[in-house]
Amino acid sequence: MTPTPVPADGAGEVRPFWAARLEDAKNRVVGRVLDRAGFEPRLQPYDGYGSLTQVRILGKVLYGRAGTGADHHDQPVQDMRGLAVRGFRNFLGQPMAHHAVEIDLPTVSGVETVTVVADRSGIIDATLPAELEPGIHEIRMRSAHPSAAPKGSHQTQRPALRDNTVTTTITVIDDSQQRLGVVSDIDDTVMVTLLPRPLLAAWNAFVVQQTARRVVPGMPVLYQLLRRTYSISQGDDRGPGAGSVPGIGATTPGTRLPFVYLSTGAWNVAPVLARFLFKNGYPVGPLLLTDWGPTNTGFFRSGSQHKRRSLANLAEMFPTMQWILIGDDGQHDPETYSHFVATHPDHVKAVLIRELSTDQHQLAEGGRHPLRAVGAAGRSLLSLIPKLPHPSAMRTQIRDDAQDGADHADDQQRAEDHHTLHGTSEVAAEARAAEDAGDGRSPDAQPTDEARGVLAERRIPWISSATGFGLVTRLRDRGLLPDGRTEK
Repeated sequence: MTPTPVPADGAGEVRPFWAARLEDAKNRVVGRVLDRAGFEPRLQPYDGYGSLTQVRILGKVLYGRAGTGADHHDQPVQDMRGLAVRGFRNFLGQPMAHHAVEIDLPTVSGVETVTVVADRSGIIDATLPAELEPGIHEIRMRSAHPSAAPKGSHQTQRPALRDNTVTTTITVIDDSQQRLGVVSDIDDTVMVTLLPRPLLAAWNAFVVQQTARRVVPGMPVLYQLLRRTYSISQGDDRGPGAGSVPGIGATTPGTRLPFVYLSTGAWNVAPVLARFLFKNGYPVGPLLLTDWGPTNTGFFRSGSQHKRRSLANLAEMFPTMQWILIGDDGQHDPETYSHFVATHPDHVKAVLIRELSTDQHQLAEGGRHPLRAVGAAGRSLLSLIPKLPHPSAMRTQIRDDAQDGADHADDQQRAEDHHTLHGTSEVAAEARAAEDAGDGRSPDAQPTDEARGVLAERRIPWISSATGFGLVTRLRDRGLLPDGRTEK
């Protein structure tokens, strides 16, 4: 079919901030040097997602040495060599701005070729109309031929391009059947990054070897339990909704609980994050990251606005889906999720907040308490030194975690017994509604005032704990996960 030019998100923006214009000038100068040196465009595709009527395509255009393979920036997620480098190497690639890319969409009526143009940072972020069946689809993308590239794109400055076709996947969700999904933060939610303070974030992003990234205890277990509880594998003969907990929303055979990872991290580290998630047993899902650097209005993008905009886009694309929102209390996730609860209450099933440690909170409050932040930063940097625990210590920790969970379950049972013996059903209902409006121990993990009323009225659980194991226990207390002791 005839290519249809479509600008990627961000194209046609107003005149950028002066720092952004300076960055654009740098990219033009470096780009001309690399063009003359024979460097060629290489595509780095990211997993996308979509509904039955539209899909979101994500990727990035980077320079690559002549002779390198088309998949130079598209190595398999199973290749763990990308983790054995220091973080700064992820930021050495030079983006190719305003490069035209052809995308082959496998629609129900055949393959349709659409042309999109990367933004000033080489990012491809385009939402395209498409009619696809639910499931995982493979798409191809490549540099557009100069004769077919829109006016003003990078190809008009080059005589020819070798084929650099790469493939990626998009997950198409039928929200009339799949009524539930998970949106998860990454930093300090699924992996320990100590991101609340810029200096420590820079240390983790640029200096620390990527293999030193640590998983938040219990979070992979939580995510796998959620997927196993609310998904049905192909060939399951138990019927629609089998394996789901009543009241949450049944899935249909052949569907899997979708996961979307929403973070303020840079697209530069997307391959590393994908490998980290794969290596540590997290469910696969698209990454929604951002571009670090100057914008139209300032030096840096607003992380909170990025998350709010992404959540609103998900609600618009999937109007009948509800989401389990998972984050931490160190990066304004409670405020962000509270806003989404207040503005889109029909799209929220539950909110899970991981509570940060005291040191991490002191880092987050470094602007108000600088001396505390300095001490916390020193302790945090010391904690980055690899330590191999003794096997007996690991067994003790596992027993302690299990005992903590059992103690909490006993406390919960005693509280419920107390309500049964000494309270009316109305009092118990009011207590449960108050608990739904925030039951965590950390004040920073609580919802905002604008969300409390909605949480209580809609009975939307707001749960917090310091580890994934604690969240699993609290979800089981609420009946949102099956009790492991009764599973066959």
